[in-house]
Amino acid sequence: MGAIFNQVVDLIKDWYKMKKIGNENLTDELKDERVAWAAYFSSRSEEEFNVLKECTDNPDIKKAINVLGNFSTDPEMKELARRRENSRIKEQSMLGAAKAEGRIEGRIEGRIEGRAERDREIIAAMRASGMSEEQINGILNGINR
Repeated sequence: MGAIFNQVVDLIKDWYKMKKIGNENLTDELKDERVAWAAYFSSRSEEEFNVLKECTDNPDIKKAINVLGNFSTDPEMKELARRRENSRIKEQSMLGAAKAEGRIEGRIEGRIEGRAERDREIIAAMRASGMSEEQINGILNGINR
């Protein structure tokens, strides 16, 4: 499975490189059916689909582009796409908020742990200096009031 995925990723990278070069170099590359399908699945704009449609001789890809075009003009499909995009945006927003909340909670926990460690170090230093537990507790109780 991993090898096939890597091949597809390589094909998509090749498609993007070819798009930057220009249409004249695409026709030969798009004769390879795998490259043509990789180009189809990586295309994101009407312009990219039009370039692909012009450059490929593969009837299945041309048919897929036409079907996709029909979907994009269908009002119900447009509404479904709009809802899907709104859901995606909402999900990203919620994930972003959750991540921000997690970072804040992590900072708070870190500060609490840091203060507890500092307190342990201070208490250890007090003990090392010869203070009794009663003296240490008296100081701590005075600080915590």
